[in-house]
Amino acid sequence: MTFLRLFPDSEKLPAGVDRQKYIQGIKETVVERSNRAKRRAPRVKAPDMTVWVKELGGKEFDVRDLSVLGMGFVHGGTNFEADMRLTISIHRLGNPLLLGASIQIVRVDESVVGCEFVGLEDFHKKLLSKIVQSKQSRKNSQGGKSGAHRAVM
Repeated sequence: MTFLRLFPDSEKLPAGVDRQKYIQGIKETVVERSNRAKRRAPRVKAPDMTVWVKELGGKEFDVRDLSVLGMGFVHGGTNFEADMRLTISIHRLGNPLLLGASIQIVRVDESVVGCEFVGLEDFHKKLLSKIVQSKQSRKNSQGGKSGAHRAVM
């Protein structure tokens, strides 16, 4: 990989910088940028939202992030598998926003389930778009970063 040659052995890193940690940081940055390039829709953090899974008796999970194409939620140790199809409802501060939506799980990691919406009605797509835009605008008006990054969902 060519990015590992940024500081060949003949060149010195700044004093106190560990070469291996520096190289690992470069690798992580390249991987993150590559992942963002693959994402297809703006994604926002959604700490005020929960998802209820019908197949689990309405069990509630915290939403981590949301886009018009999908979302990530914290599974809390509940067993989910890639390719599972589930029916969910999304709630904000306890109030229902999206009821009876279908999702398909695309990934499960140590703490988060990544899923994409399946067969959403145009009304639901517009609703999700407004939610994402609202959260982006709120983040921007607070002087933070854009508040959105691109989602794989």
